[in-house]
Amino acid sequence: MTELSIPVVTWNTRVVQLPAARVLPLSGASSARRSPALTRIEYHRSLVRFLLRHRGFGRATTVWMLRFTKSLAGVGLAALGSESRP
Repeated sequence: MTELSIPVVTWNTRVVQLPAARVLPLSGASSARRSPALTRIEYHRSLVRFLLRHRGFGRATTVWMLRFTKSLAGVGLAALGSESRP
């Protein structure tokens, strides 16, 4: 369920998915091509805001901690991998 579909569900109406539908952006280029790191940071920030608003502090904190731990583990493994190279 997306943030856009939550109000629809609370109004007791149906959410219809159209997998064949296409969205065509009319302005600007994708931010992922310009700055992948900043795009990733914004994704995580938006996710936490969504969880805070719709799922509560406890769930938002849990998800943030899990994602942060996963990131730290990835950085640690990358550092270990670079030490073993000649």
